[in-house]
This record gives sequence, C-alpha cells and structure tokens, in this order.
Amino acid sequence: MDNEMNNLIGKCGFYCGSCPTYVKEECTGCRTAHNKGDCYTFDCVDNKKIDYCGLCEDFPCNRIMTREKATVLDLRWLQWKRSQRDSQNNNLVNIRTFQEKDKEAIIELIANFRLDLADLKGIKKRA
Repeated sequence: MDNEMNNLIGKCGFYCGSCPTYVKEECTGCRTAHNKGDCYTFDCVDNKKIDYCGLCEDFPCNRIMTREKATVLDLRWLQWKRSQRDSQNNNLVNIRTFQEKDKEAIIELIANFRLDLADLKGIKKRA
C-alpha cells in the first residue's frame, strides 16, 4: 500500500478519505494531524507498535468500546467483531482441550499396550 493511502487510514481503522472534514480539507487525516496525547487509540497503537487497532490481539478491547471518542467505528460492529473473536477463541480452547484429552488417551493406551507386551513376554518365558 502506498504511503499516501496508508496515511488516509486512521489508527482506529477508519478511512479518513471518507470523512467530511477531510474532504473539506479541514483535516489532513489522523496520522498527520494528531500528536501524542490527542487520541487514545492513536497513542495505544503507537505504544503497541502496530499499524492499526484491528491488528491488536485484543481488538476490540474494552477501552475502545467504552472510552468516549476512542474510535469512530460503530459500537454495534465492534460488539459483533468481539463476539466473532470470542467464538473463535472458544473454538481454539475446545480444540486444545480435545487435543489434551487425546494426548491423555494415547498415553494411557501406550501404557496399557506396554503392560500387555510385558504380559506376553511373561507368557513366552513360561512356555
């Protein structure tokens, strides 16, 4: 993505090129217009050294959803996005739990198999 286009995407993910203030040339976009301390999301993204809020592993976090003027993104969309993230995280937890149960079952199977082999070896020795 070229630098000019990148500068038109706010750190919160909003496309500044569609903003009436930008279109009227009253603003140059948040990446060039804001300074540290002007915008919570701008500062948060800078502190985390990521390009956009949506790249954060916590997106959308409580702060962006509850803090006044933290983003211009629609709260309903952020809530939907969070429900998607939480659903995916629950699926990962379920997969990990399933994998752990599989691992335990395999270990038990191997242990039982070894006992069976030991019994077989004992039978061969007796014969």
